[in-house]
Formats: sequence, structure tokens, C-alpha cells
Amino acid sequence: MQRRRQARATGEGFAKLFSSGSESPGAPIGSSRFVTPSRRSSPSQVKPSGGLALPNIKPAFNRTVLAAVGSVLFIVFVVVALGSLRSRPVDDGVNALWLGDEWTYTPADESAVASLVERMRTNRVDRLFAWITQLMPDRVWFGEENFAAAGQFAAIFKAAYPNALLYGWIRIPVDGVSITLDSAAQNQIAAISQRIVDELGFDGVLLHVDPILNEDEAYLALLRQVRSRIGSASLAAAVPPDWTPVSVDVPQPPLIAPGTIWDTIYKQRVALLVDEIVIQTYNTGFDNPIDYTRWIAYQVESYTAAIAALEVAVNLFVGIPTYDADPPRFNPAVENIASAAAGLRAGVSAAGDAARFLRGAALYAEWTTDEREWEAFRSEWAVR
Repeated sequence: MQRRRQARATGEGFAKLFSSGSESPGAPIGSSRFVTPSRRSSPSQVKPSGGLALPNIKPAFNRTVLAAVGSVLFIVFVVVALGSLRSRPVDDGVNALWLGDEWTYTPADESAVASLVERMRTNRVDRLFAWITQLMPDRVWFGEENFAAAGQFAAIFKAAYPNALLYGWIRIPVDGVSITLDSAAQNQIAAISQRIVDELGFDGVLLHVDPILNEDEAYLALLRQVRSRIGSASLAAAVPPDWTPVSVDVPQPPLIAPGTIWDTIYKQRVALLVDEIVIQTYNTGFDNPIDYTRWIAYQVESYTAAIAALEVAVNLFVGIPTYDADPPRFNPAVENIASAAAGLRAGVSAAGDAARFLRGAALYAEWTTDEREWEAFRSEWAVR
């Protein structure tokens, strides 16, 4: 039996490249680590608290005073209502989930797929990033012999959940040596993307390239190539966060070199080429959930502002992790559903009108999320 191997979508390339005080942000790195999915119990979680209380307005009995009071109450009602709306997901029906090769590399089970769909509906998830393949150092596609099973899964899933968008997840771990985004690689990735849509029956592809540095023209050329080959099918991009925001008010991940961000123009250039953007907001190395929450809020505000300036129809998803501890980069007592969801809500409030481009959260991943975490996802974000 072939051993299932799966790459964790955590942006670990940046963590290895940009460890504090070691290498410059422009240096190439390699990250071909694979992770075998495993179940676990959930970490302890930090639940935010707080609320908005209505002012205590004393009654009055003449018409003038009553009219004034009525006006004040109306304003308070509007403020409270808008605040309530901004504290919830922008669209209660749209969240995303990463799915492992245990679903796409083995013959599909209709009852299991039905259970998966029910879980997605219950948690208001209608985007699925299902594992397909990874480009290997010898430039071959990992697991290609399993593509027929992936196509079978796609057919059964789409019949069970026709309103969902099903993406084929492709990972390209750029190491600057054996794997680069040269023209040959761009053609190869575009060709497999077209195959995933045309032959396997997926609604689109999710490109997970790691790392992607600011102003990387080869990455933009890749997106253009893929877009040209898949036509009207959906194109999603898994992208890095602004690891070390320039704002002095935002906490800085301790393992990443300063200046590791995408500027606004580069965010916009990517947004113009894709339908959906998924920010991989985990593996920060923070040791305090409040820092992680504030950092997440910044990502929401930064990316939505960049997209809003374009006025293009691009959906933004922000990652929420549920996997095992991986010190020093990842501590599940710090980075978890509660702290991430608090950051999403704070980011929505700070983003103002631009928050309409945040479509939801992207839970990473199905194979590491247990019942307690699904319950937390509903209560903290998906169903509020």
C-alpha cells in the first residue's frame, strides 16, 4: 500500500527562510516536508469576552423630549445593529475547508461523502480545497496514479453538494534549485490545472505555491498561464500573510525577519488574476493569543483594503489552524479557533466597508479537526 504523504499548508517555507537574524527576506529556500494527517484532541482555547451595553435613558413626557429621545434611540439602534453585523461573518454561508488525500486517493464512499457534506452544511462551509498533487523535485506529479479516484470523489461530492465549490489543491514547494517557477514549470502546472478541471471534474484549482516573495513576477506569470488554461473555472491562490507588518501597533512574529510582507500593489496584482485568495495565517511563533488575535485582525484589514481599492469580485478567506503543536513555530494554545475568530471579528470591524470582501474562514484541516473544535468553530465564528 502506498504511504499517504501530504504537505501541510502552513507557509513553513517562510518560517525556515526568514528565521530571525539569519537570512535575508530575498533568499531562496527549500521546503519539501510532507505531513501524514493524524487525529488528535483539541488544545485548550481562549474565549474572548466583551459586549456593547445600551445607555440608560430616562423617560420624558412632553412631545419635544419624546421626539429627542426617539431620535437618540434610533441612532443607538443603528450603531448597535451595524456593530452587530460587523462582528459576524460577512456572509454566514461561506467558509472553506482543506481536505486530505484520504478522500481523493482512495475509492469514494458515498455514505462517507454524505457525512462530510452534512458536516460542511452544519458549519456553513461551501468551499472545499481537496488534495490532488504536489510537484516533486524530479518534476513529476506525486500520486498521479490516484487521479481516477480523485475524479470519482469529485463526481460524488458535486452530486451531494451542488452548491459548493470544489477546488483541486496543487502544491508547488519552490526551492530555487530543483523547483523554480520557470516557463517550463508554469506550462506544466497550467496543464495539470486544466486536467483537474476538464478530466477530473473539479470546479477549479487552488494553487499553493510556497514561498511567494513580494514582487515575484514568475508567480504572476504562473497565475496568467493557469487562468488561460482553465478558462471560466475558478482559480484560488493560497498566499502568505504579511508576516511582519510595518505598523508599530501590530505584534511581530519572533521567527520571521522584518520586512517580510507583500506591498499593496502586489496584493492587488494577484487579486486581479484570481477569483479567491486564501491567507495562510498560522505558524507565527507567537506565545500569546492576544498577539495572534491582533495580528490576524491586521491581515483582514490589510488584504480587504487592497482588494476594495480595485472594486473587483475577489473573495478573501483567512486561515484557522487545528493541527498539532510544532514548536517553536506553532503553539495550538495560542493559535486556535477562538483566538483566530476573535482576530477575524476585530479585523471586520476595523476594515469598515472593505470588510465585504472577506467571505469567511478557511479551516486547516479536516483531518485534524475534532468534535470540540467543530463546536468551537460554530460558536466562535460560523453560526453566531
